[in-house]
Amino acid sequence: MEKFEGYIDDHNLEYPAAKGIQFCVVWYFLVAGEAVVANSFQGIAISLTFAAFVLVLANSNWLIAALAVFSIVGVVLLVALCMVIMGWSVDFWGSICLIIVIGLSADYTVRAYTHIDGIHRWPRT
Repeated sequence: MEKFEGYIDDHNLEYPAAKGIQFCVVWYFLVAGEAVVANSFQGIAISLTFAAFVLVLANSNWLIAALAVFSIVGVVLLVALCMVIMGWSVDFWGSICLIIVIGLSADYTVRAYTHIDGIHRWPRT
């Protein structure tokens, strides 16, 4: 796409009276795909930040929250590695799934770290 844009820019500089434009339906999907990948990383970063904040509030312990965030990052990296190994690409649904993985791993991590003997905040029933 950038190569063709360069051709059009060169043409427009050489012939300013005949302004050329380019159009290809496939390039809309290319731009949309780049936006999905960029927003995936942004969504993952926001989700991890929110999960860290909630973990600090839930446990009242920075060390436990840091260990939990480290566990969540590990799970997300393993899922992303599995996606690469299987040859999947990050599309719209893959982006949503990566963000959901953070939520699920945060849920299991919070349950695990809040039920460790001697560390849990609330008494067990």
